[in-house]
Amino acid sequence: MDPVVRFDPLTASQSAQRPRLDAEIAAVAARQGGVIGRGQLLALGLRPGGIDDRVARGALHVLHRGVYAVGHPRVLGLGLDHAALLAAGPGSVRAVRSAGAAHDLRGWSRSVIDVIAPRGRRSRPGVHVFNLHVDPSEVTAVDGIPTTTIARTLFDLAEVLPAEPFKRAWEEAMRQDVIDLRALRAVAAGNPGRRALGVVRPLIDMPVLPGIAETRSALEVDFVEFAAHHLARFGPPKINFAFGDFVLDAYYEAARLAVELDSREFHLNPVSFETDRAKQAACLAAGVVILPLTSRRLRREPLVVADQLSRILVARWGGPADARCAD
Repeated sequence: MDPVVRFDPLTASQSAQRPRLDAEIAAVAARQGGVIGRGQLLALGLRPGGIDDRVARGALHVLHRGVYAVGHPRVLGLGLDHAALLAAGPGSVRAVRSAGAAHDLRGWSRSVIDVIAPRGRRSRPGVHVFNLHVDPSEVTAVDGIPTTTIARTLFDLAEVLPAEPFKRAWEEAMRQDVIDLRALRAVAAGNPGRRALGVVRPLIDMPVLPGIAETRSALEVDFVEFAAHHLARFGPPKINFAFGDFVLDAYYEAARLAVELDSREFHLNPVSFETDRAKQAACLAAGVVILPLTSRRLRREPLVVADQLSRILVARWGGPADARCAD
């Protein structure tokens, strides 16, 4: 007598849906560096038994509790960051050293991913959880991953890094012209009692001079402070002044003198080269003189620069004849 073959409609239904589920799982994992979370799998319609089945046959590989690599166990780069945030749970963000690496402030080991997560979440192998508050204004997206802003990242790095590595990170941020002192002050104000304040406070507690609010780079900040000290008789220059299709770094309108703050690194590329030449031609046609000024000269020979600038301003503007650099 032939054995009775029973039809299991649930099993048949799941088998029919498998190609669709596999495609949807692959699509989610592709956006996350090859990883997916248990909650995401359940939201796609996969049942707990289906998850266990895929683990057993090697379609899913456990990275952390409730976090899986799809298709193969080797996960690199951004996949590790996504996996860490999935492991830490909702509300977590990439932070501290991992955020520093994401912002290219310095390279740190990616063997352990730093995240900030709500209280109650714990660290696990490969994921270092910091139970700290993060204001929404201190979170941005880098490569599609929630990450602390540069200001918040620098603040947190000041608390965990030794002095020399933090100095290198700070100098790298300065080199990239990405330090926002106002944002750093806001972070410091929102984190009273943190040890980082002892490191960061001397860096951010400097007077805000007229024109600083409009600056886009550390070199522009330096020039505003330089002008306030050495060229005060002429009044503050206009910073990032809109001039036709161009922007002048610092502009003394009455003298029709533009000071272009040149950083060799950011002006020796084809696009900047062509833009600079077009700006020079437009200024020349309008009777505006452009004076290039490098950060090296501004910092190494400020008195010489101040004397030269004051002489040019007197000649073009007719300002006070005795206007010279301040001692």
